[in-house]
Amino acid sequence: MPSETKHHSNRRSGFRLIPRLTYANVVSTLALFLALGGVAYATNSLPGQSVGPRQLKDGAVRTGKIANRAVTRVKIRRGAIRYAHLNRKLVRRLSGRRGPQGPQGPRGAVGPVGPAGVAGRDGTDGRDGSTGPIGPQGVAGATGSTGPAGASGATGATGVTGAAGDDGLDGATGATGVTGIAGPIGMTGPTGVTGPAGAGDLELVEVVTPYSNLPPGASFALWADCPGSKTVVSGGFAGGPGTTQAYQSYPSSTQIGGTPLDRWRIAVYNPSASNQSGNVSVYALCQD
Repeated sequence: MPSETKHHSNRRSGFRLIPRLTYANVVSTLALFLALGGVAYATNSLPGQSVGPRQLKDGAVRTGKIANRAVTRVKIRRGAIRYAHLNRKLVRRLSGRRGPQGPQGPRGAVGPVGPAGVAGRDGTDGRDGSTGPIGPQGVAGATGSTGPAGASGATGATGVTGAAGDDGLDGATGATGVTGIAGPIGMTGPTGVTGPAGAGDLELVEVVTPYSNLPPGASFALWADCPGSKTVVSGGFAGGPGTTQAYQSYPSSTQIGGTPLDRWRIAVYNPSASNQSGNVSVYALCQD
């Protein structure tokens, strides 16, 4: 076998012998040269082809006992020497530079789909996200049919009585009712005691006051005076054409001191929403 340290000239030929060396050829060749190199008795007395692998002990033939160029590729069987039989230092020295990377090969066919894996356990719920902006209002849907009426609820408690409202306007006078059937004539009662002499004669005084274009809410006063020294014992008023309402009606005096009571005074106003025209009558019942 070529020596890595002593025979640098055999690197090129040794590289060509690597794929042809076999263990059997090497052992037999080494045994032959051992016999020729140092043992004269064996050379002169042993017959040819009498020493083979069986007659040699393991490790008996080493590199130093083989002559240079004694083992050539002709003497090594093809495939006898493999990569594992070579010295590692020799392999590193005989190795050439790394060549450039070759082109990428074509993509292989897609393999079959593997079976579905076992479903993993559910993960923990994530935190709630922030509320998104309010979306635009949708189109109003069609009105549904009216549902059945619900049961009446319980009557609520009576609320607090509200404050009294203003007095309403006097209503119109109703029609006169039908005269009832006259009752039976009663028995004549006993004659009463004669009363004292009565007062003087009574006199009714009427004063009619016209008005024109009285605005809504406007008011005015009017009165009727007793003649002479007569005093007023009663009075009143009556509305003519137009819409007015009296809010004052009382006896008074023509004198600054307030006596004697010889006048009946009233005050009226327009309760409607438009100007009114008409007249009002005031009455004074006077006596001596």
